[in-house]
Amino acid sequence: MGIETTRESTFSRMAKLAVSGQSPDTGFYDPEMFERSIATKPYAYLLEPFDVQRTEATIRIGLYQRQLELDLPARQTELEKLNRELELRVQEHIDYTTQQALTSVQSELQGWVSSNAANSNGPHPCITLVEPLAKSAQRSRTGAD
Repeated sequence: MGIETTRESTFSRMAKLAVSGQSPDTGFYDPEMFERSIATKPYAYLLEPFDVQRTEATIRIGLYQRQLELDLPARQTELEKLNRELELRVQEHIDYTTQQALTSVQSELQGWVSSNAANSNGPHPCITLVEPLAKSAQRSRTGAD
């Protein structure tokens, strides 16, 4: 009776708390009934005769487990949202740091070229390499292509 009641009751579909494990023939623990009850995926397994305190504790734990199960999708969604935000912040920081480093290198090279302008025949090859990188990093940071 207990397993069938668990399968059919509205309460059990909502909470799947406990399955009675007493054999209808003997009144004692029945391993076969225990195996059948596992198919109902209960949160707990109660043996008859019931003890009020133990039964109450089992039901409360089952309700708590059910609430955790119900909360899980919302928590996963929130975690995914926070992860996306973190990834965006990390990428923004990488872009900013890259831009700062390229600007610093470009500035140093331009200063070096300016101080050695008398010995130079046009822009230094390093400036020719750094300028496109700096512009690319700037476009990446602002989202322009």
